[in-house]
Amino acid sequence: LLQSLNIQFGNFIEVLLQRIIAEEKQLKIVDEISGKKNVVLSLTEKTDSLIDHFISDRQNNNDSKLSEKFEQLLKNIVAAQQSDKNLITTKHDVDVLFQNKNGIYYYVELKYNDDHDTGKFVDINRKFLKTYAGLVKKLGIKDTKQLKPILYYLNRKRMKGNIYVPEKTYIYRGEKLFKEFLTMKYDEID
Repeated sequence: LLQSLNIQFGNFIEVLLQRIIAEEKQLKIVDEISGKKNVVLSLTEKTDSLIDHFISDRQNNNDSKLSEKFEQLLKNIVAAQQSDKNLITTKHDVDVLFQNKNGIYYYVELKYNDDHDTGKFVDINRKFLKTYAGLVKKLGIKDTKQLKPILYYLNRKRMKGNIYVPEKTYIYRGEKLFKEFLTMKYDEID
């Protein structure tokens, strides 16, 4: 029952964030993809392998070089996604995708908090990266600066450290998303 409530609340906050962003004059929701379930996205076999290898490497070698390795992974994904050979097509949920007035896209994977069990936590991060990679192909991204992936936790509480995604640059919690992009204050919905 609690899991069902969590899922329904997750769906609600996705719709809420979409509507809040849609009200912002300097931002534009990418309507044909954002908030959609089962969006068909393609990854090259090389990209799929890069992400799986990265996840495994981080599990086995949890070192202090996460930021450098993550940035390199994003560059490798963009490079590998330029090919149309050996494509794997799968369906992904795209929680929130918007663009700012400078044309930069932001893909937001939205979660209420990070208290997921270990297996689910790994899957969330793998899905986050694979959805990002699929969006790189679908949007024709040629440079990592054109699309920023954000793992967003509505709740401010940090319950786990993330060994896959750098906390300061790609994980947002609580008010950070609101302060950076929105005129509405986080406390108004908290």
